[in-house]
Amino acid sequence: MVSVMPTIANFREFSTAMEELVARVDSIVAANEGNVSQGLSNIREISGKLETTTDNLNQITSKIREGEGTVGKLVQSEETHKNLNDALVAVKEGVAGLNKALGAAERMKIDLGLRSEYLAKSAKGKAYFTLDVDPKDSPRFYRVELSSQPFGKRKNTTTVERTVFPDGHVEQTITDTEELRDEFAISALFGYRWKDFAIRAGLLESRGGAGIDYMALKDRLRFSADLWDFNRPGYSAHAKLTSRYYLSPSVFVTGGWDDFLNRSRKADSLFFGAGLRWSDDDIKYLLGSIPLRR
Repeated sequence: MVSVMPTIANFREFSTAMEELVARVDSIVAANEGNVSQGLSNIREISGKLETTTDNLNQITSKIREGEGTVGKLVQSEETHKNLNDALVAVKEGVAGLNKALGAAERMKIDLGLRSEYLAKSAKGKAYFTLDVDPKDSPRFYRVELSSQPFGKRKNTTTVERTVFPDGHVEQTITDTEELRDEFAISALFGYRWKDFAIRAGLLESRGGAGIDYMALKDRLRFSADLWDFNRPGYSAHAKLTSRYYLSPSVFVTGGWDDFLNRSRKADSLFFGAGLRWSDDDIKYLLGSIPLRR
């Protein structure tokens, strides 16, 4: 009985505290009744707007699904689907083509060359600009070369004159004219390398021709023989023997005997010269070092 009396007393104190707490809550609610009511009203208004928005979205998506309106027609149109698919296919093919082109370019090795030769007998100089394209992992190669012509580029012209006399008979006169013009000549050659040998054929100094190369000392030393211009009036074909030695991967010296098949006509000449070569890596470095304006 002694232990129960303190418990009852504690319970009474707890009840009194709860009554006071409830009274304070009621007074706070009564004091802010307007704000609470306004908050509830705002919540109801927002809920109404959300319901309206949801209804509108449902109506729009329903119309699009049924093909109504401009967007609905576009979405449901078979032609739109076809055009979109065709566009995606075209983009895919374009990307594939670009990747293929970039891959092909990456597999190409490009060399640029510039050299000058001095013909000792005639005291004339000859300059060359060369572009070599070598597909990697392939024995084939291609060469395009532009060269000056110190004696002029030959141009043959044939003129036919027809004369009718009073008695009716006709006489015809044919005149062949050779003209040497100070122009550049172009070479376009296809080549094939086998071990230390390489053969070339195609257009050589604007005439049909061919050549052969022999490489030694890991390609630092090269011997070449070229033959072209087989229909040279009054002369044998133009033949040339050339040697080249690379002092470094980019610098070389050259020398040889030009037009030696026409020695009896004193058309031949010894020559010597030097040149520069820019490899694929050199070209990439030079291009990367060019400042670009923004």
